[in-house]
Amino acid sequence: MQKSDPFHPDNMKAQFHELTQQINAIEAESAPLRKARDDYANNAMKEEKKMNARIKEIEKDLYDMKVKKAILARALGNFVGGVKAEPAAIGANPAE
Repeated sequence: MQKSDPFHPDNMKAQFHELTQQINAIEAESAPLRKARDDYANNAMKEEKKMNARIKEIEKDLYDMKVKKAILARALGNFVGGVKAEPAAIGANPAE
């Protein structure tokens, strides 16, 4: 095997070390962005948990109320207040 052969161990070692330097340079540039992104995401998740807890607290009786409303509508043959109510699945989300 000659020194000019790209598969000569010395050439492969040189390629290895060159790639290591290139990888380190790229990772050094992207590391601060990754940290900023991760910090942002972690903060967003904390805020989301707070919001979800508040929503859960506000809506704690909502499901039972919707079930009761559906039961009443069904018992009234879907005629509520002079208007025939649209049949809805119990617990259905009207936004869907």
